[in-house]
Amino acid sequence: MHRQPPGEQGGGSSMYSVMIVDDEKAIRTNLPHAMDFRKYGFQVSAVAKNGKDALEQLEKTPADLIFLDVCMPILDGIGMLRELAGWEENSRPFVVILSGYSDFEYARAAINYGVKGYLLKPVDEDEAEQLLAKMKEELDVRTQRRAKAGIGERVSLLRELHHSGDGSREGFCDDVVVHLMALSHDPEGGLAALRRTMEELIPGGAEAFLHSRGSVATYLLSVPALEEAQHSVTLFGRHAVHLAGQQGGECALLIDDEIFTKPEGAFRRDFEDHFYRMASEIFWGAEGLLLASSAPRYLTERSERRIEEEDALLRKIQNAIREADGEELRAAFEELTLSVEERRLHLVLLQEVCYRIYYALAVVFSEEGLDGAQLQPLDLRSAPAFPRYAKWKELLWNQLSGALDLVTEERKRQKPGLADQAAAYVRAHFREPITLKSAADACFVSPAYLGRCFQKSMGVSLKQYLNDLRLEEAKRLLVQTDLRIYEIAEAAGFGESKHFVSKFTAANGCTPAEFRRVETGHEEKGS
Repeated sequence: MHRQPPGEQGGGSSMYSVMIVDDEKAIRTNLPHAMDFRKYGFQVSAVAKNGKDALEQLEKTPADLIFLDVCMPILDGIGMLRELAGWEENSRPFVVILSGYSDFEYARAAINYGVKGYLLKPVDEDEAEQLLAKMKEELDVRTQRRAKAGIGERVSLLRELHHSGDGSREGFCDDVVVHLMALSHDPEGGLAALRRTMEELIPGGAEAFLHSRGSVATYLLSVPALEEAQHSVTLFGRHAVHLAGQQGGECALLIDDEIFTKPEGAFRRDFEDHFYRMASEIFWGAEGLLLASSAPRYLTERSERRIEEEDALLRKIQNAIREADGEELRAAFEELTLSVEERRLHLVLLQEVCYRIYYALAVVFSEEGLDGAQLQPLDLRSAPAFPRYAKWKELLWNQLSGALDLVTEERKRQKPGLADQAAAYVRAHFREPITLKSAADACFVSPAYLGRCFQKSMGVSLKQYLNDLRLEEAKRLLVQTDLRIYEIAEAAGFGESKHFVSKFTAANGCTPAEFRRVETGHEEKGS
């Protein structure tokens, strides 16, 4: 079983981590203070009450050295050693048996599992410190061996570090991360061609490859292996960019020479932050080679702030498409892109803008009854060639104008019978509680879409059409029946008589009772 290697000391200032596993609380509490762990480069980072508890903790927090009791409930020391034997040797912690048993059978079983030492309780301080010194020497040797491991092995370790999001970075102290970014929109000069060039140059070749996404392929670069470039990442990067250009592939090389300078912390967050900071510089005009340690040329404090008027601009874009107004859409587009340019927006914030534009367009598409699958957000990171500002602006306008065209075409081929279908539904159900939504559901379209189609085809809103039907029915009942006013209000679909009287009077200039008297000559006996 493979595990992320525990924290490495190597010559740095960090300490090797120790776990004490013992079912006696006194041992777990007192042993960290009874032995001078720090003197020999160790610190107690965890304690566990049995083997099962220890294994669960090791999944989250690796340890370099374990002091392990033999006789414990649930999972004893020998059982835990059996579990650890399945781990890869490179990531397996060193183990010292800590027990009150002097029986040779325990010692022999432990030795079979490769333990590094055997201490009897009560622990002899001199013997324990000699053992700590020995463990320190052996761990140092293993740490140095890891640092010199092949690039393929270190890339595997780096993948695990990136996947877990956190952990020690000390095993990569002589490495940097290289992001190879395709800028050419010519398929022949795309990322695949650039990767072939890079893997001919970079030490380890294809084994140094970490991962790729869209226009970017990422590699682990061992600085000591750059003999031809005099161990200089700058010389290596310039040569790589120049060679790619000679072969027709425009690219940028983003070298993260800061990512491994921290011994620990939120690795994946730092990894992404460094990349997007460098990619932002490329977006705004930086050329060729860029180092994370370089001072920003384009980004400023304003780059980190969201555009204040963004929400208003998105509404302008939506309304322009709703009104099929190409000039207004172009004006809103120019205003938005100018705001982006003035701030030289950080790539993370710009990507958020792209997604909010996509969601704004999706709302309009839903209103129009269009398939949202026809829309795709502009994902700058996933594009086959990374766009700079001018290209992004072109892509954004294509997206907006394309959305406008789709809406316009949809309206041209609107179902001619949709308004008639809705009107028939209203005529059949006007005595019931009806809303625009219920009518739209019956016609299998969105309320906003039905509302516009109905208004355009019938010349009145669906709500007004419904109200007129109910008023005509009320007039018929007033003239042809002896129903009371409140009964007519219910029968015509108005519900409460007060609401009916208000609507009838507003439309006809007289009350229902007055209308009946004029039309029939009969007085209303009650409401």
